[in-house]
Amino acid sequence: MPKAKAAKPVAGHNSAGVTPEVFNRHLALIEAADAEIAIANKKRSTLRKAARADGIKLTEFDAMRKVAGLSRLEQIEKLTAARDYLIYLRSPLGAQMKMDFDSVDPFNETDDAARERIAADAEADGYRAGLAGVKWEDDNPHQPLTPEGQAWIKGYREGQTNRAEALGNDGDPRP
Repeated sequence: MPKAKAAKPVAGHNSAGVTPEVFNRHLALIEAADAEIAIANKKRSTLRKAARADGIKLTEFDAMRKVAGLSRLEQIEKLTAARDYLIYLRSPLGAQMKMDFDSVDPFNETDDAARERIAADAEADGYRAGLAGVKWEDDNPHQPLTPEGQAWIKGYREGQTNRAEALGNDGDPRP
């Protein structure tokens, strides 16, 4: 069977037909972005050193930041697995860890408990959004006049307050 001819390259598919102007434009943009990343990484490193000096255990800090970003069920799965692994490793602490997640099981809760859980989750999401400095109009996934929307805004305002306390007017961390 004869070989099929290769398709002719199209613009954007590979480097065929790229002009020096196009190449240099992309090079300049990417180099500028890389420089911004280097500056941000240096700032992040300085902030992490300061956190460590203030007693923050960065490994645990990073792990819990990740857990906090998970859904309630994902958090339960992650923490239950951590407990189980400590037990399997015969860690004295593992055997002593009592995590009663039955009270937060969304499949076995009353309507009132479900409403409270949903509002608490919305408030926690809003808090993290406030800390991150996003605009509430852009990030609130709830209708503002619903209980969930109000809980999200309450958490958002608290996160914004904590962010403002931690950052100066120019957005740089306070010493």
